Formats: sequence, structure tokens, C-alpha cells
Amino acid sequence: MRNQRPIYAIAFIILLVAIFQFFLRFQYIQDGHNSVVRVDRLSGSSCVMPCVPPSPTPAPTPYNKYAAESLFEDKYSLLKQHAIELTKNSPEAASIVESHDNSYEWNASNGFDDFWIDIMNITPKPNATEAPAPSSITTPNPVILVCYCDKKDKGWRWEAHADTGQVFFANGNFDLEKKYGLTHSK
Repeated sequence: MRNQRPIYAIAFIILLVAIFQFFLRFQYIQDGHNSVVRVDRLSGSSCVMPCVPPSPTPAPTPYNKYAAESLFEDKYSLLKQHAIELTKNSPEAASIVESHDNSYEWNASNGFDDFWIDIMNITPKPNATEAPAPSSITTPNPVILVCYCDKKDKGWRWEAHADTGQVFFANGNFDLEKKYGLTHSK
């Protein structure tokens, strides 16, 4: 008889849990709009009958390094074109272009060699399910070094600020020549 008491106690507890789960856990309340609201007494949550599970949240998209680099390349290309146009419209550039032949051409860069190395080494955080592209990829630096140079990379350079529209002549400007490591000016 003593061996059966624990079995009866466990069966009684299971019966109480089942009765609570089926008959006492939820409270049903009819509101004034001919609908029934089910209230869960354990969690306090409620829903209008028939209760359906919420739609799943969208899964985060994983970080794609190549898509981020492509996006940067597109933005950076447009930024360089804008900087070249700003520079072409400056008075110094117009007078220089008028007085020289077609052996010179326009190009633009950020002016630093290690720039692309930094971009290519960006990786997402190891534990992140979605790593947003770093701000340097999504928003390129708006300061561009524009050059009207020949094939030997000799010519005239300007620092163009694409965000403000300002253009500064770099040749002969000690600070800008030092900033970009320019050793040859014309």
C-alpha cells in the first residue's frame, strides 16, 4: 500500500494540471462587438477568437561583402564624376584646360593607396546574424582628389568637396601637397 501512494499522488497532480489546463487556464470574455476575447490567466496575454499565431517576423538577410563593395563602387563612381564636374566648372580649371592639348585627361581618386585595402578587409562581426555594411562602405568620403594629368601622372590637381561644392587648387598649396604626398607639380 505504501508503494502505491506516490503513484496516486503523481496521478492526482497530473489530473489537477489537466483540469486547470482544459477548464481554468483561459477566461473567455464577450465584448460588446459580438466577439469573444480569450485571456490566458498564466501569461496575461489575450486574443480575439479564433486565436491564430502571429505571422513570423522576416528573417534577417545575411551580410554580403560583395554586394556592399558593389554598392560602394557605384556610389564612389558617381561621387568621382560629380567631383570632376565641380572641378571642370572652377575658374582655374577652365583656364588650364583652354591652354593645353588633348594629351591630358580628367581622373579622380581619394588620393590614398591604402584606401582600397581598408575597404576589402571589412568583415562582419562573427556572432551577428545580420551585419550592416560599415558606414565607410555605404557613404564614401565626399573629399576627392581630381587630376587633369597626362599619361605620366603629371599635371594639375584639385581637392573637390562633393558635399559642399568647394574646389581647392592643390598645386602649390603646401598643406594639400603634403596631405596627398604630391611631389611633382606643374
